[in-house]
Amino acid sequence: QIKLFEMRIEACRLRAREDGTVSRIYHYPGGIVPGGDEVLASVLTGEPKVVGFLSEYNARDVIPGMQAYLTPVSGHGPVIRATVMALTPEILSLPGRVSPTPSQTYRGRRVVLMPEPGCDLLPGEEVQIHFSRPWNIRMLWDVFKRRGEKAE
Repeated sequence: QIKLFEMRIEACRLRAREDGTVSRIYHYPGGIVPGGDEVLASVLTGEPKVVGFLSEYNARDVIPGMQAYLTPVSGHGPVIRATVMALTPEILSLPGRVSPTPSQTYRGRRVVLMPEPGCDLLPGEEVQIHFSRPWNIRMLWDVFKRRGEKAE
């Protein structure tokens, strides 16, 4: 019985999967935690990874090893090159709390991307994932600026 209780206690301990820093604690010792509720949040200090949601419509077109591009939603910052590391094998539903239309179910696969070394993404920063090189206003401005310098 004692071994069984020790095994149960060990199964309830939270362990970090990778090195990192605890950024927020949602529940404290002695508090009641509903199943599936977040207990703490951590910021990983190892290699950065981007986890995204790929719609069911595009799920067949993406394979591990494929090139992807990340652009910050804020519009500030360069386009960051990334590599598709993994895709979940099953089709999942996007949780209602993050769905753009709460009354509609969005289905797709989770994708894990590894950005190129030296990228300056902040932990938890929201990005858009593109599988062809995106054009943004800054890139167009650079093209027009270079053409203007050549004409002078």
